[in-house]
Amino acid sequence: MNDALVIVASFLGGAVLGAAWLLGLWWTVRQVAATGNRGLLAGSFLVRAGLLLLGFYGTLQLGPWSLLAALAGFLITRMIVTGIVRGGGGTQDDTVA
Repeated sequence: MNDALVIVASFLGGAVLGAAWLLGLWWTVRQVAATGNRGLLAGSFLVRAGLLLLGFYGTLQLGPWSLLAALAGFLITRMIVTGIVRGGGGTQDDTVA
């Protein structure tokens, strides 16, 4: 397979991993808020971390540059989603002039 294609696929795979991590976190927080079951936090973390590590390990089998591309995809997805959730990601100055 072409090296550039592997890097792009790894980046997209990292983005999917990031989206899955954040979707799982969102679901967990909503469930804990609704049920009060705090044990769900630990279980969800273990499942999400395990899947994330498996995904990154699988990407590492394609080479170190693929792992870096997957990490970049994960982090960029996290920054985008965090910015969307926070309403643009900009800081708000609440002081009165």
